[in-house]
Amino acid sequence: KTHGVDVWAQRLAAHRPEEERSYWISRLSSPVPPLPVDGPVLPAEDCYGASEQVHIELSAALTHALLNDCHHAYCTRINDLLMSSLFLAVFKWTGQHALRISLEGHGREALFEGIDVSQTVGWFTSLFPLTLQMSSSWSADRADSLQALIRSVKEELRTMPNNGIGYGLLRHLARDEALRTLDEPTDLLFNYLGQFDSVFHGAPSFPSASEH
Repeated sequence: KTHGVDVWAQRLAAHRPEEERSYWISRLSSPVPPLPVDGPVLPAEDCYGASEQVHIELSAALTHALLNDCHHAYCTRINDLLMSSLFLAVFKWTGQHALRISLEGHGREALFEGIDVSQTVGWFTSLFPLTLQMSSSWSADRADSLQALIRSVKEELRTMPNNGIGYGLLRHLARDEALRTLDEPTDLLFNYLGQFDSVFHGAPSFPSASEH
């Protein structure tokens, strides 16, 4: 048994990671153009009923290569490769050298000594901005472009303190004025849920919902 949600919430409410403030301000202060749209979205159309879902699946062989083989080249983690792929796709679409997205994390960071929520039931989540940027001379057509992109994304993700959870604590719980006056990214939201094959095997007591 691990600690309950009430204990975790109380500790979060009292936690103020002021040392992270300059990091988030610098990342949000960098100008990033919005993604292009066909036209303005009317309020009546900005709803779930007007949305569209697109499902894309990789083959078992490609999935295995992505999860087990691709990280060897640059000692990457799965998020490094997924973020690089997303940046590359947006760059080929827009030609923009900067991208800001909302990145969702699991929210169960090891912030406090003696507090463990690894097995606590509930949806612990964090939401924070991620700014990816390449120099204006960077081109996807160059032979070393993927190498440079992956290394840049990897460095940005490694630089982020505590996997991003401090952003929400400062902006929403501490109500930091400097952060609240900066625009939050809204064009793209990314969430990697992880691997389910190692969790839901056999006949699990709690199978995954159809929405996953």
